[in-house]
Amino acid sequence: MNYYDELEKMQTIKFNPAIVPSDCICLYGAGALGHIAMDCMDLAGIEVSRIFDKEKTGNINGVKIESLNNITEDECSNILLLVTICTLPYESVVQYLQGYRFKQVMPFYTYAYLKFPQILSNGWYINDMPNHIEDIRKICEMLKHDDLSLHHYLSFLWWKCTGKEIIYHKFPILSQQKYFKSPNMIKISKLETFLDCGCHYGDTIKQFLEITQGLYKQIYAFEPDISNLKVAMERFPNEEIIWDSRGLADKSGSLYFCDGMGFASKLVDHGEQRIDVVSIDDLE
Repeated sequence: MNYYDELEKMQTIKFNPAIVPSDCICLYGAGALGHIAMDCMDLAGIEVSRIFDKEKTGNINGVKIESLNNITEDECSNILLLVTICTLPYESVVQYLQGYRFKQVMPFYTYAYLKFPQILSNGWYINDMPNHIEDIRKICEMLKHDDLSLHHYLSFLWWKCTGKEIIYHKFPILSQQKYFKSPNMIKISKLETFLDCGCHYGDTIKQFLEITQGLYKQIYAFEPDISNLKVAMERFPNEEIIWDSRGLADKSGSLYFCDGMGFASKLVDHGEQRIDVVSIDDLE
């Protein structure tokens, strides 16, 4: 793989996403990201009219989950549909939705990035790639001996820097094989210690317990949003978990924190609330 050519192509593409105004905003996908999206939209004061999913039923935050079979072609033309699925290639989802005659479709994270970055700012896009090109080249050089990692990194850059989904034929994205299920994961023993740096509701702890079959040395779970921490603690009342309400940072001290935002709770530059933070090196 000549990564220089790929990086040159990326730098020729100008990416300026924009939101098409719509009075009817809907979500497609009622899984974990759908729940996160609803929490963020509620915090931003933006109404979600409908939620669609192929299989799930019920509701999220009071909005009913519907089948796409319930919608008419005329309705589709007036909807801004935000895709809240991240376990499938985005373009395949868009092609599926176009079969229902949806005119305006975009990833939820793109919408959030443009509409309320103060709530959900996860570096979804890199707008100044030329300013980072030397660092990017260094990373590519370090990965060039590993075709899988290099191609995955380039796919990541294509999306982050240009908004284009480029998936290399021999190196598909392993969306269902993250974290402990990754093919590059080390062999897990019965003496592992797991440090969860922001455990939210404990979903990754659950994966760790499954992969270790409950046989491990210790779990340390940090979560400074007390409402999140309470949910996680109630899920695992009988496990050997040391819970900690401090945040983790590069230096111990105190920082501003914005809580009550569920998955999107985060450290901020300014605010009304400060929390204690500790560096990993300072943990006892």
